[in-house]
Amino acid sequence: MKAAYVEFKIEVPLNVTGDLNTGSKIDEIQSALEEYLIPLDAEILSHSIISKEIVYTNFRGKAFTADQMYSFVNSWMEMNEPFASMNGTLYNLAKEEVYSTLLTLLDGGDPSAIHDTLNSEHVSNVMDSINRKIDSILSMSHPVID
Repeated sequence: MKAAYVEFKIEVPLNVTGDLNTGSKIDEIQSALEEYLIPLDAEILSHSIISKEIVYTNFRGKAFTADQMYSFVNSWMEMNEPFASMNGTLYNLAKEEVYSTLLTLLDGGDPSAIHDTLNSEHVSNVMDSINRKIDSILSMSHPVID
């Protein structure tokens, strides 16, 4: 007989401050999680400490990793044309340009407000940049012969 289980992988920022050390903070987080898990007859099987580079910090001091920033970018692109219709290499080129544009424009603001930050002018700038990159790539692969 077999039983089905669901396994979750979660990430919780440590945010070690004051008198707490890393071990104490992990214990605090684990205790809080276990309170929710007990009624489910669930248990924490293991944990590990990972490190991620912070790419942006807003004016309130909240830090964001590249993964978090790309999450905002992906969400915005899914809701805005022409990006919503893109896929593959073109989508990835656009995503890098939107990411770069967002980091440039935020100036301490919250990246979750991307819908208020980026407008049609930024869409045009991103598309122009992508077109220049494509032209550059094509000119390298097909040199002009006189």
